[in-house]
Amino acid sequence: MVSTSLTRLVPHLSPRIVPCDLRSPTTLRSSLGDCDVVALTVYDAWGREKQVLAEAAGYEVLVLWQRTEKLVTGTEVRRRWRLSLPWDHLVPSGTAEVICSLTG
Repeated sequence: MVSTSLTRLVPHLSPRIVPCDLRSPTTLRSSLGDCDVVALTVYDAWGREKQVLAEAAGYEVLVLWQRTEKLVTGTEVRRRWRLSLPWDHLVPSGTAEVICSLTG
């Protein structure tokens, strides 16, 4: 979903979304390997800690945004979806596309 949205916004990017081990800079580097940029969002102390870990691992870090609260939660999107209320305007278009393709 994230890859679809990013590719739509910036077609020349080849984003790679991977799980990573955040126990230390060493385990992070081991799980991510080589990459140009680590992009993340910061909402709280954990988000800042992830930023510090990525920087300590030697990555260039792009903070997409810093906020004290999420504007939209997954819980709210799922609630709306279950109740057949409009929800797709709350998520990136790539996310809505993937969800709609899975649910028909």
